[in-house]
Amino acid sequence: MGIFKWLEAKIFTGEVIHDYGPIYKSGTSAIGETHTLLLCRKRGKDWITIRHSHRVVLGFSVTYTTIPAEMAEALAEKFIDIAARRDLPRFR
Repeated sequence: MGIFKWLEAKIFTGEVIHDYGPIYKSGTSAIGETHTLLLCRKRGKDWITIRHSHRVVLGFSVTYTTIPAEMAEALAEKFIDIAARRDLPRFR
């Protein structure tokens, strides 16, 4: 494990139980952004974490959005409702 992954686990995410991979990706490998969905365990509690990484030529930034895993069912219902709306564009 590299030093950045180790620091990420110690400070931000905790133990990654499952990495669901990128849910959104744009740009190239050198310039762009990626949103990755993670299921993590920190301080004995499960969390849903979205890691947003943004890359530019001379730097990068990473931000994390974390919510309790108990909210997964309520979020799933809202996401299904959003996906069912006919006025939203369809992405494949």
